[in-house]
Amino acid sequence: MIPNNSLIDNTKKKRKLNDKRKEYTQQILSPLFVEYYKKNLLENGYLGEEEWKTFLSIQKTKLPTTFHITNIEKSLDHVKQCLSKLCVIKDQKKISTNSINEDEKEKEKIKEKEKENEDEKEKEKENVQSKEKEQSLNDLPILTRLSWYPKQNAYQLAVDRSILKKKAKFENLQEYMKRTESQGLIIRQELVSMVPPLMLEIQKNDYVLDLCSAPGSKTCQLIEFMLNHDQDNFSKGIVIANDVSIKRSNTLYHRIRKLNYPNILVTNYKAQWFPKFLENREINKKEIQDEKEKENEDEKEKEKIKEKEKENEDEKKIEKEIEKEIEKEEKKEEKENEIEIEKEKEKKEEKEMEIEKINGMETKIKNNNKELKENTTVNSPKTNKPKFQNYKIMYLDKILSDVPCSGDGTFRKNFTGSETWSPQLALGLHPMQFQIAKRGIELLKPGGRFVYSTCSFNPIENEAIIIRLLKHFGTDKLKLIDCSHWKNKGLKFTGGMTNWKVMALNKSPQKSNDYNSNKNKKRNRNRNRKRNRNRKRKLNTIYRKNDEDEEENNITQSGIGRERGIENEEGGKSKKEDEKSMEKEGEKIQISKNEIQEEKIENKKKFIWFDSYDQVPETFQRKIQPEMFPPNQEEIKKYHLEKCMRFLPFYQNSGGFFVAVFEKNEDFKIKEKQNKMYNKDPKFPYKPLIPLKTIYQEKNRQTSLEEEIYNKLGINENFDLNNLYTRSNKLKNIYFVGDSLKTVLLGCSSYLNIINAGIHVAKMENYGFRFVETGLKIISQFVKRQMQVPTEIIIKLLKTTDPIDRNEFDKQLQDKFVKLQNGPAIFKTIHQNIEYFISVYIGRNNISSFIDKASRKNMLSDLEYLKNELKN
Repeated sequence: MIPNNSLIDNTKKKRKLNDKRKEYTQQILSPLFVEYYKKNLLENGYLGEEEWKTFLSIQKTKLPTTFHITNIEKSLDHVKQCLSKLCVIKDQKKISTNSINEDEKEKEKIKEKEKENEDEKEKEKENVQSKEKEQSLNDLPILTRLSWYPKQNAYQLAVDRSILKKKAKFENLQEYMKRTESQGLIIRQELVSMVPPLMLEIQKNDYVLDLCSAPGSKTCQLIEFMLNHDQDNFSKGIVIANDVSIKRSNTLYHRIRKLNYPNILVTNYKAQWFPKFLENREINKKEIQDEKEKENEDEKEKEKIKEKEKENEDEKKIEKEIEKEIEKEEKKEEKENEIEIEKEKEKKEEKEMEIEKINGMETKIKNNNKELKENTTVNSPKTNKPKFQNYKIMYLDKILSDVPCSGDGTFRKNFTGSETWSPQLALGLHPMQFQIAKRGIELLKPGGRFVYSTCSFNPIENEAIIIRLLKHFGTDKLKLIDCSHWKNKGLKFTGGMTNWKVMALNKSPQKSNDYNSNKNKKRNRNRNRKRNRNRKRKLNTIYRKNDEDEEENNITQSGIGRERGIENEEGGKSKKEDEKSMEKEGEKIQISKNEIQEEKIENKKKFIWFDSYDQVPETFQRKIQPEMFPPNQEEIKKYHLEKCMRFLPFYQNSGGFFVAVFEKNEDFKIKEKQNKMYNKDPKFPYKPLIPLKTIYQEKNRQTSLEEEIYNKLGINENFDLNNLYTRSNKLKNIYFVGDSLKTVLLGCSSYLNIINAGIHVAKMENYGFRFVETGLKIISQFVKRQMQVPTEIIIKLLKTTDPIDRNEFDKQLQDKFVKLQNGPAIFKTIHQNIEYFISVYIGRNNISSFIDKASRKNMLSDLEYLKNELKN
């Protein structure tokens, strides 16, 4: 039977027909996109004519693949060696500079001529050897090393992902990139999106927040800079990753956990309403002592100020005595004037007394109502708010906000977006982008750094928001930082725009009244339905006449009556007339449909340009705001938009991007409703994280928690059990959390929408706890039940999912198994400074491993590849 295969083939054909990626190279940029940026980039003088042509030509090409190696000492050298074998690595071209003097140039020319004569002889010998090498290197792909990235760990390949999968030239490189990406050694990321995390200048002990973190490539960079080549020092800094959707934040956590950093917290909030965190002060005793010392120093300074004030008071007393004598003379004159004024007041007071009697009754009634409200609040039920004596609000050191935008800088990757693009996307996103950036600055410490970024070219989403932020907070409290020193490292960008125009639809938007707008929608729907019904009725009447005529013709063919046949001949003429009328009416209906579609297309294409807010009519003022327009000449000098960073695709063969860096100088008060901060979303599906000790004590088990973890799992007694957390009462999954993140969870885990925190370390089974693969690198530092094993044994365990008998191993290993005793354990191997871990359970007769399918395949391919290299 072949029906199943035919179904599969048909589904594949349908997918290919619906697949828009096939038309990638054939598509053209929408004329609306070209018209919009022609006025804002070319006609305003931001780009020249040649630059504008290159801008359009590059937008039609595909985006090259870029990636960077994670900053981990143990694996960094090994990955670079493997890439050098698989590819030909070249350095990035440096920017030409005219800073060299003419005298130095002449000296260099003389030296070059002398060297050329010597080098010609050597080149003849090397040419023979180079030809042999070139034949082998032509088969390898070429990687360019990016000079501006720290330690030159980023690479670019001038080929799209689709070509990597198809051509045989890139098979080995693609397989290696898949393996290393699954282990977290390599991260694929667009070239320009690597820039914003670098601008934060992160240190180990910083508290960092990524407001719009999904898909997670930038948060991985933040963790890398936090580690800073030393995985052991992970107990102080925190990285908080936030996203709106729950699905995207789950995928984000699965991507982040590969880096094995325990101070990770993933939350689910709208970025513009991100709450403040509370931190437990009892745990951080050092901070409390530092605060007390500061208070004592402040008191000493106040005493010195008081002594100076006393000296100034003595001088002031002498001056006051002189002033008193002058005042006495003035008072005499004032008393005479007051007597006349008092007489006039007495008359007015009599009238006011009558008015006060009436108002007195109203005030008594209001006071009685207040007393009733106070009595009800005393008897009201208690809330679950924490005690503020032991807690303090946690402000952050560094914040990144890669804001949702129109995305016209990513057309080289998602070319289908140009079909649906319109300038009104920026008009709708502008207020939300401002609210997100505003909230990020409010959560900063004084002296903290905030980075705003978008993947769009539109100035309404970029420069207009920066001007609005500086106006809102003031240049004294918020400062725009200059990052032009990155140009010396090889990064190419330009400053911000100072002149642009606003574009909007010619149609006037609906009224703000929701009731009236919904009414109009219903009316339009009913009108369209009636029109369609009338059209269908006309067509049905025409088709009925045709059916009746066909029946009459069939009767004549069967030989029924010549008289009827004669009538049918006369009816045939009427039939031809009906067919002509049917065709005419059908053509009219088609013309009306085409006219409606053409009107819709014309209305979409009709846009209006505005140079200033004065030109905007009242109907458009709901969508178009005055903050969307360019600044004046005074504001240009004040706000210094040239400090912004604008990345265009033809600068370094990348996508479009915009970056601005801020620094908060002073702290400012924010009026907020505290009730919102402590009320958790009832629809949030996940339970809060709770310390493992509290749940374990509630169940009243026979064995204590210390016996199960210290004795059965084999963890050192120095390990603090307060760093272990769970989510449910069943004790299924256990997470390891750092010391600094523990203070946050104790303060606000009950009211936060937390998706996950820390690293998954252990799991509860029927026989007890066992280790989990994701947290082996961290928990292995504290585990006694650990054994180093040759690679052959680990390859043997990875090839089978079934348990293996102990008798299949050597006697030396069998003796070690006896010393470890039965229970969970960790096996480890080391190759070229890379550690590989496997979680294992040792039974009486068998040994079984616990690894996922994907990680099992990747580890096998790595170990077998290394083993073959050592033999060769």
